[in-house]
Amino acid sequence: MPILPIAVYLRGGATRSNDVYRAGLLGRDVLEFRFECVSLDGLDAEAYSKRGSPIASALAALMNREGLEEPLRLRALMLETVARSMLDPARKLLLLNLIETYFVLAPADAEAFGELLARPEFREVREMQVTWADKMKEQGREEGRQEGRQEGRESGVLEGKREALLRLLHAKFGQLPVDVFERVESLDSPSELDACLDRIVSARTLEEIGLS
Repeated sequence: MPILPIAVYLRGGATRSNDVYRAGLLGRDVLEFRFECVSLDGLDAEAYSKRGSPIASALAALMNREGLEEPLRLRALMLETVARSMLDPARKLLLLNLIETYFVLAPADAEAFGELLARPEFREVREMQVTWADKMKEQGREEGRQEGRQEGRESGVLEGKREALLRLLHAKFGQLPVDVFERVESLDSPSELDACLDRIVSARTLEEIGLS
């Protein structure tokens, strides 16, 4: 079955409709194929958003919107097409995120857009946006929890190494001066603590370990 390669440029990209890819080896061409080029920012956003396709409507956020008479209305219609599509919720939210990311409203337009979406015909859009906002909040909370767990693990590793170092020092040198405790507590790098632990075996004094 024939295959038609197409390169889609989200931003900038091709200045012509087709191109050729060539690969060489030892001074000889060993591969060549032609492919079509599509640069989204060269397409008409309004025309594609009116096709009734949720994917086309979402990609229209990356297309040319210059000269639009009603950009807010177009944005609302793009969202409405996605909201009323037969796509599953996960895919709807993916396309909604694309529109929200690349069809950014100016601060002066945000209030007017909110009033537009308050109309009854955009109820499904409002519901979808609420779901999307909740998902973004939950994602932010989960990322925060993961960062917290990671920081907790790293802190636990450091504390364990410090305790091990102090125990070994006490076993080898007996009662330790206060400044040694302070020096160990100030070590915040696992590699520094590992180096001290390694030197304990052969060190005869605290100075040789670097803790005095």
